[in-house]
Amino acid sequence: MAAVATSCTQVAVPLVAELPQVLSTKSEVTVAEKELALLEVRGMSGEALIKSEFKLSDRVFSVKERIQKTRGIPVWQQMLSFQAEILNDQSRLKELSLPHEDVVFEIVLRSIPAPSLEEMEALVAFGQNVLAGGRNGLGNVSKGEVQECRALTNPRPPVVTICRAVLHLLVGLKQDGSPTNDSWGGCKAMMKNSHFLEQVLELPSFIDEGRLMKKRVVACRKLIDTLEGNSESDKIQIAGRASRMCQQLLRFLFGLVKYYDGVAEFRERFGGATVTDLKSRI
Repeated sequence: MAAVATSCTQVAVPLVAELPQVLSTKSEVTVAEKELALLEVRGMSGEALIKSEFKLSDRVFSVKERIQKTRGIPVWQQMLSFQAEILNDQSRLKELSLPHEDVVFEIVLRSIPAPSLEEMEALVAFGQNVLAGGRNGLGNVSKGEVQECRALTNPRPPVVTICRAVLHLLVGLKQDGSPTNDSWGGCKAMMKNSHFLEQVLELPSFIDEGRLMKKRVVACRKLIDTLEGNSESDKIQIAGRASRMCQQLLRFLFGLVKYYDGVAEFRERFGGATVTDLKSRI
């Protein structure tokens, strides 16, 4: 202890490190100490687009989604910045060292040229070409065949693998995580939905809208790559020995993955805009 002498006695003076931590000012407190952040997004001219509370665990992408929902600005077109730095979509708000109050993001809108009519027609033709066989095949699968597959207690390995691949795609429409149960039990629950085949056939439109997560397509691709056979036609033929429904599902999945890859390359050429957005600009 440091001490200060007087003519009568000695008075102990605590070191600064021993003083109660009451000297922090409000300006030194960050929102990292709170659970929510009140965030405002302003355009370059200063107008407020949104002012809303977000969880600190939210990602920057969640802010963009809120802007799209309330102001109709596509996510792909938004660039958000904070303190003159462009923000990464996957960064969480708690990682940005936000101030205690007056949190303001600025938004800049990308200006991307629209594809020509010929380019868009070429993409549509590509989709029709790679998806036609699978669509036709699934169109001939009856609900009875779905229920027959679902009733299997000990399905053959190709059946389980193909159904798991479909499950990963369908769950990707609702969340950005893995299925909570991708066992045969989870597959049976998926097929219990009376609109199961219709949902599968809608997947190309979800690719067009940018709603099908890349990680789910990657998971699907890995699963179908493990199937027995040296080529796609071999795998489809072998799957048919186990289940006609799964054979048609696999045919559709091969086409769907090709379409996803083609759309991803197309979107990259136009700044990440979805096919749905690009079609509206022609």
